[in-house]
Amino acid sequence: MAIHNTPVIDSGQVAANIFACSSTNGDALTTMYLCNRSAGNLQVNVYVVPGSFVANANNIIYSNVTITGGDTLVIDWEKLVFATGDTLRANASAGDSVVATVSTIGL
Repeated sequence: MAIHNTPVIDSGQVAANIFACSSTNGDALTTMYLCNRSAGNLQVNVYVVPGSFVANANNIIYSNVTITGGDTLVIDWEKLVFATGDTLRANASAGDSVVATVSTIGL
């Protein structure tokens, strides 16, 4: 199992990687935490992006989800399988205020 911690960028920018699969056999995402370190509410977008595609409305899985200030959104009931080159990307209404922690396991 691997843990990946990444600050989430501002939503005025193209969503950045919070996980990129580089495993030959693929990886399964088991849990994701999005922690709002700020005092105010923030909105977060999360995208599952295949191969060489870009994050857009066709691959968004969480759109403008509000995370209360000082709270954490836990996503642990959905398991996603990534092939080499697939990415999990995110952006938020304020940059560097949300930290994404992703737990994966190799296949």
